[in-house]
Amino acid sequence: MAARRYGWKDKRIGGDPTVVAKHLHQLERRYGALSPAIVVEEASAETSPLHRYFEWDNTVAAAKFREEQARGLLRAVLMESDAEPGVNIRAFLMIDTNEGGAYVNTVRALSDSQMAEQVLARAKAELRAFKAKYAHLQKLHKVIAAIEEVA
Repeated sequence: MAARRYGWKDKRIGGDPTVVAKHLHQLERRYGALSPAIVVEEASAETSPLHRYFEWDNTVAAAKFREEQARGLLRAVLMESDAEPGVNIRAFLMIDTNEGGAYVNTVRALSDSQMAEQVLARAKAELRAFKAKYAHLQKLHKVIAAIEEVA
């Protein structure tokens, strides 16, 4: 059997994905399945090949965690659609700015042509990501075909 090749979904991660994948496979065999808690615990050893992928300064990690909680909060707020009463949509959408990503209210985002173009481009990218993740599942072949039409 040929050796499996590994890569990163996000090229900015760095390091060797094969080393990481092999270590994660070893942990899965040891524990039966992986949880984030198991991975963090195993990565806490400075000798672990996973160690470098985590922020170990608790002050920095806490600030980053709160920012992630804020992102989750912004994604969780819903509002009723003006176009379709009774249908809830996200109240805030992420837009790329000169300073990075930021959230603006959905009505504003969709009323501005540049922001609306970004929203549509992001939606298409998410559809392509869904397709890449699930294209091998035969039961979703109709969904995958629809995504190919749109994205």
